Amino acid sequence: MENNPAKRSGSGTAVVVLLVALLVILPMLYALSAGPLVWLDGGTGRFTENEYVLAAYYPLIWVNESCPPLEALWTGYISLWEPSPPPTADMQPVTF
Repeated sequence: MENNPAKRSGSGTAVVVLLVALLVILPMLYALSAGPLVWLDGGTGRFTENEYVLAAYYPLIWVNESCPPLEALWTGYISLWEPSPPPTADMQPVTF
């Protein structure tokens, strides 16, 4: 059995790249997942007021409350996912 370190040297690099990618991508996906959650909620509070969901997103809530510039950025992102209000009787349809 031959122990050739030259053949295995690239595998360590691949593991490091994979770990760095996971350490960057997973927190980003966690943070960005709040947007679709707001969209799924649809303004009902079914998800956004659930104690388990609030516990899961507590780190994001805490960071946003602690850092006002980040809170403004976060509020803007979340507003992109909020459902538009239903049409009212006094709204006229757009015609071309």
